[in-house]
Amino acid sequence: MRGMRRAAALAALALTGVSAWAQPGAARIELPARGLFDFTEGTIEAWVMFEFDPRGWQEDRGVYQWRGRWFTFEAPATETDLGAEVVIEYGLKNHGRLGRIEPGCNWRTAFYVDGEKVPHPLLPACTDLEPGTWHHFALTWTGAQVVRAYIDGELAQEMEFPWAIARDVPGAARIVIGHPQISGFNFIAIDDLRISSVARRPEDLGFAHTPLTPDPYTLLLLDFEDIEQADGQMLVRPAVMALADGPERLPVAGGRLIDGRTGRGLAMNTAVPEYQAGEAQ
Repeated sequence: MRGMRRAAALAALALTGVSAWAQPGAARIELPARGLFDFTEGTIEAWVMFEFDPRGWQEDRGVYQWRGRWFTFEAPATETDLGAEVVIEYGLKNHGRLGRIEPGCNWRTAFYVDGEKVPHPLLPACTDLEPGTWHHFALTWTGAQVVRAYIDGELAQEMEFPWAIARDVPGAARIVIGHPQISGFNFIAIDDLRISSVARRPEDLGFAHTPLTPDPYTLLLLDFEDIEQADGQMLVRPAVMALADGPERLPVAGGRLIDGRTGRGLAMNTAVPEYQAGEAQ
């Protein structure tokens, strides 16, 4: 039955075209975090395509220009819990001094645990990545302290936090794919997003295995292949979601379907990609 529904959804997509599967605003998918995220050990990875030019910033408009985010973990603060947050995003950073501008793109991952920012955020460079092409980004952490960032299967940065970040994941915690707020500046697209219960070795990351297939360590796998539309709302069925009481399908607020790294991917915005804006005029 599931295969028949999936075939029907893909057939409808082929008939209507990708543009019919676009929704206003930036994409956002929310799901419960408990059971899908652990501060002691894990891996978050995805294929990402920039819809902005990482080398295009030529004006001095501040220290950092945010361009896109595809993952947020949020544990809200309460009277007995100072809260926690993990963000994975990209931005253009001014590396110049005294008016000399040296623009550069950074992949920024930051941990906030018990209301305190864990120094320092990981900031691997991504200036040389071509817009409009897919690249694989992976973050692993182990022992609640050692964090590694990989780009296209290669170690880009390694860091040991000054203290262990282990803590519980409360029931109110959530994961947001996209940005927690409606943002018109989320100029990225994603495909084959996976969260794992272990810190995967480089050879086990999704860069070396396309398309991804589930294994016992996979907690969440979003490949955007099983999509349907109901009452004007785009819905996605995760290929894997290790929550016994989790929803069968997840609403997608905003964004558009595009050709992914394998099959289909999700662009976080319906706007014309920044680097193509000149061509469209």
